[in-house]
Amino acid sequence: MLAATIAVSACFLLMGRWVESPHEMARAPLLIVLAAAIVLDLTAFIVPNVLTLPALAYALVLAILLERPGIGRALMGVAVVGGSLALMAALSRGRVGGGDVKLGAVLGAALGWQPALVAFALSQVVGLVYVLLVSLARRRLVRDPVPVGALMALFGAVLLTLNR
Repeated sequence: MLAATIAVSACFLLMGRWVESPHEMARAPLLIVLAAAIVLDLTAFIVPNVLTLPALAYALVLAILLERPGIGRALMGVAVVGGSLALMAALSRGRVGGGDVKLGAVLGAALGWQPALVAFALSQVVGLVYVLLVSLARRRLVRDPVPVGALMALFGAVLLTLNR
């Protein structure tokens, strides 16, 4: 419950920067989805389709209507980030889940391929640093799952608020 409160509060604080225009406020539901993804990935290691699939459709509609990032860049984001994660999922033998793949596609549609790729890359770097620090503390390689989807959603939320 504490994780849920923190994630939702952080996303609403970020959303507070947007009250200047209805176009920017239209992207607020994406922040709510990202907050839910953070909570669910941290607590249950799952990012369900009931969140990602409607959010993907919504982000694509916004890309057309608001021209941010534009439908071409949004579709490229879906292909590049979602495709990269799909490849990782196929090669990782279950260590990267389908929810992460779809979450990457959502970020690609909402942000465009370059900012979404930054959110993805940052989540991988922070996840790796976490694994290394915990491994050093335990003096053995940690193989526990790391909720990189939560990290990707967090960095995506930050970039979504900065990408006005």
